[in-house]
Amino acid sequence: MGFGNMGLGRFDKARNKFVNYRHDPADPYSINTNKINTLYQSQSGTIWASGLGGGVSFFNPQQKKFDLYRHNPDDVDSLLSNRIISMYVDVTGLLWVGTSAPGALHKIDPQTKQVTRYTHDPEDPHSLSNDISIEAIAGDADGNLWIGTWAGGLNYFDRSTEQFTHYFHNPDDPNSLPDKNNVVLALHVDQQGMVWLDSWTGEFSRFDPSTKTFKHYHELPNYPPTLVGAGARLIYEDKAGFLWIGSFDKGLYRFDPQTEQYQAYQHHPADKYSLSKGSVYAIHEDVEGTLWVGTTNGLDKLSPSGGEIGGAKTGFTPMKPYIFAHYLV
Repeated sequence: MGFGNMGLGRFDKARNKFVNYRHDPADPYSINTNKINTLYQSQSGTIWASGLGGGVSFFNPQQKKFDLYRHNPDDVDSLLSNRIISMYVDVTGLLWVGTSAPGALHKIDPQTKQVTRYTHDPEDPHSLSNDISIEAIAGDADGNLWIGTWAGGLNYFDRSTEQFTHYFHNPDDPNSLPDKNNVVLALHVDQQGMVWLDSWTGEFSRFDPSTKTFKHYHELPNYPPTLVGAGARLIYEDKAGFLWIGSFDKGLYRFDPQTEQYQAYQHHPADKYSLSKGSVYAIHEDVEGTLWVGTTNGLDKLSPSGGEIGGAKTGFTPMKPYIFAHYLV
């Protein structure tokens, strides 16, 4: 798991302790930054980690060293920016990276170490919609990508043609992207191929690629009032098909796409078994069905029965480290 200020950590559940990997200026094969904000694991077990301003680190568990990918102003085949906002590993093992300042989509081949940039071109309507920030990336069963941007709406990237299709908010179309600022912060493609997304202001919706229309769940009567106006950074699907929405300071929500019902998990100061205070940035379900939840105040776990959430005993010092990652394994 990645920490917002303490590098990369591997939690040994059997021994109930962490092994930490931190940046060492004297070691060129150490992780590139201690401020980890995005983490992904490929099917082969290799780890991709990134941080704001640190570029991307590729960790091979067998070799126990990191390969670094950073911006090089003299190399057009390097990252366009070291500010990594989002990552996604596809079924072929390719890494897709979203940056900000400037915003661009990148493809990294770990075998050849080649980096390919996809940028916004004002003269090309089939390029990326803007160059502000790539906030989220998700892939469908056909290997194509869905991309959430800041102020550039939802983008669809066709891998065969390498062209982008854009979906924006249209005030005259009730079935368009709901966020009037065209911000998509959280993105997930479910087992049926539906695209789920959320915005800075908590406008939870579903996009159907077959009809090219959005369904706005935040407008339904049973939408949790605590989510109104609260942005979500994370949408995670568990093995049972439930969607988990991690919000900014408004707790964790389980959504059943079949019944369209919600269950809320929030912090309660008087209840030590409630969700830790803070924003939810990471969720992972392990092989036993336990849900691990990373918040800005610690690591929690939820039993398979859906019972109480309790803080995991991590052995951290009292500095309240940030569990600030896109992936927990």
